[in-house]
This record gives sequence, structure tokens and C-alpha cells, in this order.
Amino acid sequence: MSRRDAQTDPFNAGDPTMPWDSEPLDAGSSDGHASQEEAAERDRKRSETAKRQSARRERERSTTSSPKSKTNRDTHDTAKSKDDKRVGCETIVASIFVMFVALCVLIGIVALFMVSCSDSDTGTSGDTSETQSRAFDYDTVQSLLIEQEQDVLEQRLDALAEKDEATVKQVAGHIDADFAHYDPELTLESVGIDPTEIARWYLDHTTYDLSDSDETGANFYAYTDDGNTSWVCRAFFHVTAPGPGSVTWNLASFAYNLKQQHDGMLTDADKQSIRAKLEELEGQAEQQDNYVSVDFVGTCDEDGSNAKATIDEDSWDKVLSQVYSTFC
Repeated sequence: MSRRDAQTDPFNAGDPTMPWDSEPLDAGSSDGHASQEEAAERDRKRSETAKRQSARRERERSTTSSPKSKTNRDTHDTAKSKDDKRVGCETIVASIFVMFVALCVLIGIVALFMVSCSDSDTGTSGDTSETQSRAFDYDTVQSLLIEQEQDVLEQRLDALAEKDEATVKQVAGHIDADFAHYDPELTLESVGIDPTEIARWYLDHTTYDLSDSDETGANFYAYTDDGNTSWVCRAFFHVTAPGPGSVTWNLASFAYNLKQQHDGMLTDADKQSIRAKLEELEGQAEQQDNYVSVDFVGTCDEDGSNAKATIDEDSWDKVLSQVYSTFC
């Protein structure tokens, strides 16, 4: 049996005979050359097929193991994203806080600057704000000034009753001047009498009334016609004291007559006579009612605050002169 016949028997066939297992043909034979090319082409295709199968198996293995890996990657990415968001939020909050603090500091600096400027222009900003917030009230200021007039005048009259040392000297000066008015060469001291002694006697017999009675009471006034800050204040009241004409003036007349009798000279006997005459006149003196007035200077701020009534010292001195001397 030939080789070809043996290959056709499937039970007795050996290994298959591949094209390249054939005996090489003659180089010049065209069939042999074609068989070699076909063999090379098949080798190339088998190589490409093997590569594709290898790549497919690799993808399958990758696909089988990827779910877990993908889950791990997703978890990692999610955690990282959360951390990034948290850090971002913290950064934003910190930035906002820093800007808020900076804004507060800036506002504080501006406020201090404005207060400083206000103080330099108007003295004190708190006083200015309070002044601007109040409206001027004429009746309220008037009442405050009148109350102060009453208080100040009562203090002065109490000083008369208590024979305050300064008040005694002031009254004594008016009595001595009244005595010397009769004869400028005669003074109380020159006739042996202390002016403060007579002043104390006058004050011991002085009364006053600051009540609101119609006959003997006091009247207080306060008004302004020069804006709101300057006020004219005045008090009218009664003071009762021994009439200076019946004591001081009569004593001066008695002393002058003695002086004339002794050629302008007073003897010790004359001075004793003058003292005795003083005691006589004091015993005979009659009380005299004097309706007098004293002025005050009233002031207040433009808004009506700090109302104050201050007694006019010259006006008060005229009151004492009117009460304790014959010639005011």
C-alpha cells in the first residue's frame, strides 16, 4: 500500500502530515514555493490568534478581579473627597472668622477716631449728645432759678440771725458810715464805742419773712430777654429792724452837740455821756419794716441744663445799707 493509501485509513493513520513535513521540493518547482508561502501565512495567523486569545484571557482575569478592586478604589476616592471637602470647609470658616475679626478691629479704630475728633471740637462728646437730646423748657429753668434764689437768700438772712462774723463786720461798716455822715470828723471809735457792738444789737432785733403771705411775704422772679442762657433774677422781701434814724442818727447828733460845747474836743465825761445816750436810744427804738429787693445773676446752658442763680454782692450790700443806715 502506498503512502497516500495509508493516510486515508483513519484507524491506521499515524501523525498527520503537515505541509512542511513534506519532502522539500525542487527549488525550481512552483508548487513547492507556494506551499512554503502558505505555511508561513498559517504560522502568522496562528501567532495572531494566540496573541488575541492571550489578550482575551487577560481581560477576563482582569474583569473577574476588578469589582473588589473597583470598590476599594471607589471607597478610597470617596474618603479622600470627604477629607478634601472638610479641609475646604474649615479653610473657608477660618477665612471668614479672620475677616470678621479684622472688620471689628477696623470699626473700633474708626469709632475711636470719630470720638477723638468730636472731643477735640466740642469738649466732651457725652455732654454734647446729652445737650442735643434735651429741648429747652422755659418754665422748668425758671422754677429752678427761683428755687435757688430762695435757698441763697435764706442762707444770707440766717447769717444775720446767727450774727455771722463776716456779716457783723459788714453791718458795722454801714452803721459807722451812717454815724460819720452827720460829722465826718466823728466816728464811733472816736467816741469810745465799738461799731460791732452796735451791729450785734441791731442783728439781735432783726426779723425777716420769706413766706408767701400777701402782706409780709416774699416774691421771687426770673426771666430772660437775652436768649436763653442769661437770666434776670430778683427777690422782694421784708426785713424788720430798729430804725437807724432813731438810734445811730440821734446818737451822732448828741455827740456832735457835745463836741461843739467843748470847742471840738470830747472829754472822757462826754464819751461816758454818749454811751449812756446809746443805751437810752436803744431802749426807745422802734422797729421799722423794710421792703427790699436783691438781685441775682441767673445762667444756664443752651438746652436749659445747669441752671444757677448767684446773688449779686453789690445788691446785697445795698440791702444791708437800706436796713441799717439812714442814708443808703
